[in-house]
Amino acid sequence: MTSSANLLNELSGSAAELTPHCAERFEAGGQVAEQEFRQLLTLAVAIGRDVEAWRALTNPLELARRMDTQRAGILVLESVFDELLTPVAWRVLADAFALVEL
Repeated sequence: MTSSANLLNELSGSAAELTPHCAERFEAGGQVAEQEFRQLLTLAVAIGRDVEAWRALTNPLELARRMDTQRAGILVLESVFDELLTPVAWRVLADAFALVEL
C-alpha cells in the first residue's frame, strides 16, 4: 500500500507540471493552473463520493461481489476522463483520487 506521504508527493509532482503546461497554452498560465488544480481536486472528491454511493447500493445485492472502490474509481478515470483531459490534468486527477480513496 502506498503511504499518504508518497501519494502527496505524487500529487505535488503532477500539480507542478500544471503551471508550465498552462503557461504554454494561456497568457495567465499560473492563474489558470491554480484554478484547474482546485477544480480537479473537487472532481476527484466527487468521483470518490459517487463510487462510495455505488458501493452502498451494490453491497445489499446477493448477485454482486463486494466493490473495490479504488479499482472502480480508476476504471471511471480511465474510461471517462482519459479522453476528456490532457495527460497532465489526468495525472493530477488520478493522483488526487488516490488520496481521496485512502
